[in-house]
Amino acid sequence: MLVKTSRCAGWILSFLLIATLAFSQEQIRDSTYNADMKLFLVGLGEDTRVIIMPLCKKKIPGIWFVHVHEDESTAADAAIEFIDSTGAGCFVTLKHGMGRNISFNMKGKTYKFDPNRIYTAEGRKATLERFGAYSDSAFSAVSTLANFITSRFIDSNRLVVALHNNTNDGGLTIKSYQKGGDYQNDASKVFVNKKEDPDDFFYTTSLRAFDFFKEKGFNVLLQNNKTVTDDGSLSVYAGMKKIDYINIESEHLKKEQQKKMLAAAMDYIRVCFPPKPVADESDNGK
Repeated sequence: MLVKTSRCAGWILSFLLIATLAFSQEQIRDSTYNADMKLFLVGLGEDTRVIIMPLCKKKIPGIWFVHVHEDESTAADAAIEFIDSTGAGCFVTLKHGMGRNISFNMKGKTYKFDPNRIYTAEGRKATLERFGAYSDSAFSAVSTLANFITSRFIDSNRLVVALHNNTNDGGLTIKSYQKGGDYQNDASKVFVNKKEDPDDFFYTTSLRAFDFFKEKGFNVLLQNNKTVTDDGSLSVYAGMKKIDYINIESEHLKKEQQKKMLAAAMDYIRVCFPPKPVADESDNGK
């Protein structure tokens, strides 16, 4: 078996204790993995350590599942269980204290930011200012975290699959991106299946992915990379870098729906990102 959620939680608590002592990188070995599992600790200010926790079974080259909002636990649980059951995939999550946002203290001031609003300079500045205090030093600290995440898990990938949850209280839905919606300028194409819950949808930067999930009957939207608001999110960053990006957005506590959408994403990966053929060493011209 891969790792169960309870076991995962135990490891996290242990490394949280380590994280309070010093800024460092820790590595542990587990025979259930094909490779070493590394926990990365990134320091922010004087008192905060963000744990960046990758979990891999069998790697799919160039593809990572990414989870940045710790309070969106259904998404994380579904991903861990899905990778465990299928035996393939790499997943990375952030741990920093069970909330959505991350806060840290520096020189007598408290700073706070949304970890999905830090992947562009404009986004980093806006998210710090939204929650109150801003300084160049805080901006630099958040930049260090963002650059670590993108360099390790985003920039060299063929595809990034983000995992998010929303709530059933009239907030973000697929309809938010339709004409007249709050985010209409962020999308160039929107498909709504009236039989599906509007809280459950795919968000992608790829026309190929949009067409794939539309054909499967899922709610899906295609980001307009020219008019999307630069809020510093991973989707905006991926659009700027021309990296294929999919966000699985599903209602909190609907784990089976999240798994259903993960299965569809894996189908997309199998069709559009097949493993590269291995050269036959016997056919080397000798």
